[in-house]
Amino acid sequence: MYQRLEKDNVEVGDELKQSLLELVCYYNCEDSLPEDLLEERWFTQSKHLVPKHNMWKDNDFAETLFKSFPEPGAAQYASIIQGMLKYNQVERALSLFEEAKGKGLTLPVFVYNLVLGKVNFVKEGFEHRMQMIIDVLTEMNVARISPTVDTLNEILNQLSLMASFRDSKKMALKTLSEMRKFGVKPSLASYNHLLYLFCRDRGPTSGILYSILDELESRVHSGETIHVQDMRDNQFFSGAMEIARRHLSDVSCAYRIDKLLHIGHNYNFIGESTRESAYYRNFFFLVMSREPFETFVELLRPSCAQVYSPEKSS
Repeated sequence: MYQRLEKDNVEVGDELKQSLLELVCYYNCEDSLPEDLLEERWFTQSKHLVPKHNMWKDNDFAETLFKSFPEPGAAQYASIIQGMLKYNQVERALSLFEEAKGKGLTLPVFVYNLVLGKVNFVKEGFEHRMQMIIDVLTEMNVARISPTVDTLNEILNQLSLMASFRDSKKMALKTLSEMRKFGVKPSLASYNHLLYLFCRDRGPTSGILYSILDELESRVHSGETIHVQDMRDNQFFSGAMEIARRHLSDVSCAYRIDKLLHIGHNYNFIGESTRESAYYRNFFFLVMSREPFETFVELLRPSCAQVYSPEKSS
């Protein structure tokens, strides 16, 4: 439609062009799945969370539209950088990131957060990655850009990918403490990154899940509603239940997780079908191995009728 308007010499306003730029960058010049196909969106959402390789369409319509702005501003740079980073065209995105800063443009906080999320793509080794994180945070401070929960989550995610390094855990706890000073509360994704970092298969047993549950229960009992703040928030409950089973072998911890899941609207965080199945597989395995068989059957019966079918491999 836009190209047809251009061909007919119909002028398109910058505001409309910006909205279109945001749209095509977000979807990488592809059509989105219709909103009314709820089941299809639910079953396929896990395929599109984080692409593993460069999927950005170079020199396609998004870049053409970006170049059509005579003097791209912060909004235009933010859109194209966001799209490139989302689809792992990291090198060109960082080049545009530096170009925008060189022009004196103040980019929004979400761009800095996305850059933090790609540290492991551009740097090797704990020291170099930590230095890049510190450099980005320093730039944010100089530009008076306040961190958000996404800033926290991207840093914790990077640290969780470097769990084998000696100082990763210490840096994660320090980051958590510093973010609280800015009024940034952890989201469920924050807690999940901490679990991944502290509860390694071959590492020492960690009780951090107990502390996380204490904090979440306190927040809920004080009347706070847990809201979606990160698209990875739906990984927490399935991840926590796996930790309760495989890392702690603690059925009482599993009951605490399940109780928290069923408070208010928290079940919305169960995730897609594979995560929901993994949650119940780990929960029922732990109950069956620690509780009387009658207790296991009593818990299993309503779930079989609604959300879970036992698997032979379980």
